[in-house]
Amino acid sequence: MNFGNDQKIESVNQSTIVQAKGDINFNGITAETAMEICKYVVKAELAVYTQDARVEAEKRLSDISEKTIDRITSLKEDLLHRFKEPAIQMALNETFKNYIASGNEELGENLIDLLIERLNVQERTTEQSIIDEARNIIPKLSSNTV
Repeated sequence: MNFGNDQKIESVNQSTIVQAKGDINFNGITAETAMEICKYVVKAELAVYTQDARVEAEKRLSDISEKTIDRITSLKEDLLHRFKEPAIQMALNETFKNYIASGNEELGENLIDLLIERLNVQERTTEQSIIDEARNIIPKLSSNTV
């Protein structure tokens, strides 16, 4: 295109003016640039979701901890010493982890009940194995199935 040699630009303040002689081809961004932009956007969104999940997990941990402590304080004194055992600490951790994952109140109550049952049985017994298996299965079941 030829617009002639007389190009006048008037009333332009605080702007950059670019003039080119000849054809200007603009093909947009490259696929690589688009992928980088996409990665950046997804990473930023995931960071927001991660922070939201962290806040919710901390709230759920607080809830289940309070309920567990309330129930444990009503236990017989001879059962409290069991919390020094690594297997009981793992059971406590799994109780918290499974509740935090779902936030289901009924599941939390069931998991606390099973934890207390776990405190009442000896290690390496059939009853202990059944309770541990139930603690692993219950989070996978619906409320109606339980």
